[in-house]
Amino acid sequence: MTSKKQVLWSLLFVLALTTILLLLWPGVYGPFIFDDYINLSRLQDVGCVNDFYSFLWFVFGGASANGRPLSFLTFLIQDTCWPTDPLPMKQFNLLWHCLNFCLFILLTKEIIRRPKKTNIYFVALFLAFVWFIHPINVSSIFLTVQRMTLMMTTCVVVGLILFVKGRLRVAENDASGYWLMWTGLFVGGFVGSFFKESAVLIVFIVMAIELTVFSGLWKRTFAWYSFWLCCVGLPIFIIATYIIMDPSGLIERGWLKRDYSAQEKILTEFRILWMYAKQIALPSLSSFGIYQDTIQVSRSLFQPISTLYAALALLISFVSALLMRKRLPLVSLGILWFIGGHALEAFILPIELYFEHRNYLPGFGIIIALYGMWDASNLRARRALLFLYVGLILVFAFMSYSNARVWGDDRLLSRTWYQEREGSLRASQRYIQQMLFEGNTREAEKVIDDYMTANSDSSVSMKVSALAWKCPEDFVSRWEGYVEEARVASYTTSTNETVQMLIKNDKCEYVTMPRIRSLLDAWIDNKSYNSSPQFLESLYLLYSYTFKEEGNLQSAMEYSNKAYEVRPEPLIPYTQAVWLYNAGLDEDALEYIQKAKETYEVTKIIKIKGRPSFDVLENLIKSSLEAKKDDR
Repeated sequence: MTSKKQVLWSLLFVLALTTILLLLWPGVYGPFIFDDYINLSRLQDVGCVNDFYSFLWFVFGGASANGRPLSFLTFLIQDTCWPTDPLPMKQFNLLWHCLNFCLFILLTKEIIRRPKKTNIYFVALFLAFVWFIHPINVSSIFLTVQRMTLMMTTCVVVGLILFVKGRLRVAENDASGYWLMWTGLFVGGFVGSFFKESAVLIVFIVMAIELTVFSGLWKRTFAWYSFWLCCVGLPIFIIATYIIMDPSGLIERGWLKRDYSAQEKILTEFRILWMYAKQIALPSLSSFGIYQDTIQVSRSLFQPISTLYAALALLISFVSALLMRKRLPLVSLGILWFIGGHALEAFILPIELYFEHRNYLPGFGIIIALYGMWDASNLRARRALLFLYVGLILVFAFMSYSNARVWGDDRLLSRTWYQEREGSLRASQRYIQQMLFEGNTREAEKVIDDYMTANSDSSVSMKVSALAWKCPEDFVSRWEGYVEEARVASYTTSTNETVQMLIKNDKCEYVTMPRIRSLLDAWIDNKSYNSSPQFLESLYLLYSYTFKEEGNLQSAMEYSNKAYEVRPEPLIPYTQAVWLYNAGLDEDALEYIQKAKETYEVTKIIKIKGRPSFDVLENLIKSSLEAKKDDR
């Protein structure tokens, strides 16, 4: 670039970065939500991360395949205790989003260098800006725990930059390029997986780049074949083998939590990929948000029939991308990038069907494809498309600002998502909680009635929650029906919260501890629950809490022991020690605090778990025993 163009580019870059910050800044004032609590509240299990072992537990004790330790490490930058203020964490996420914006500019510049284009720096800035003000990315920033996605994307993009630079060297017969290509895959795929496992999808994006922008520049040498076999073929083989063998059982247990099979998920994802593509190219503001639990599952290729159309359209798109990879390389790249970037989360794993943050990296492929269409058009069509694209950018900016405002206001968020997600259990539950928090019991009751009327097949957790809230005269017969339903119902994530709410219930006289235990018995007999040690442990603990609520310490201890047998956790005997100490049973309490310490010494090796204040409680118990001896 000339010096004038450099100055102009710099001004446009600063303007773009400032615009991104201004549009999205309202979202930093929002609350923790959804998975934030599941992941970050683990800080509470150890009180605070204030020693080496509590640090190891929080960083390495995640529930995913590798625990995502690098992501959890970054949360300690803002705070080491729970509860905490979400503001600095969301600000950090937004600033990291801006860092990714800079990296996407560099990556885009390298990609569109082949085939050679003029003004590639301006094109790269423009395309990255369009994507980073897109409203579909708002949830990736302000769903705090999705910092994992932001940072994983950072590694993948850095890896892709290194790969492309190395690939250009190889094209010029410089063998040192292989080291850059290898380093890129290591940074993007291996290091990135410790932020989030989907970083391994870099191998599919690399293949897409190779098949399109580098088509015709293949080097048929031993080094060339060795690289692709070891650095692309081998990782794909390892990933496929791990998923098929499932040595940890995570995938098998994961499907037990879902009310759809692996086949049904794959069929449904054909439709969902087109929903994503539509939301990227022609977004609808009312369709954004994390509560997408009303999507119809595809039970077969023909139910609904749109599944067949979506599958055929996806197949045609994929084949077309391969066929036109030389004639329209950027369009082909965009399509293959989008499909490859969704290959893991969209099709294989037993996870939920739809989340916007899954598009943070793959969705950029749609932007590349749209640019490729514009670039391949004649002059007249370019002018028309340019006006269309500029109009879309303005729409994106307005929607991003509006979406960020919703994410930044707890009350507005609850009301907006409830109004826009008719029939959504999660949206209804959040709105009910907000109304109860504000003291608006009439509105909360109305929402419960409306939901139950419209969703006769809702989850058992929602049904018993509504029943306890309404407390009708036919409570007993309806409760017994829900208990029978719970024996075969699919797992729901709200089970623990529902039971804890029922235990604390003081509104309905029919909600008794024996009735709560009858519901727990049904879940314990349910294969969706008892096949997972984690779920079964949780149910036994809830069982013990019902006895503790009644003052029956002996039965509470018995079921806590059952929970410990299923899944030895040091916090279980620690809690039992607290109960016994408060009951004046100091010798028994001392026995259980010793058990907690012994369990901790084992589990910190097998899987790091937090260490509560064992020594503090032990000293209190010993002091109490000595005081009793002195009294004698």
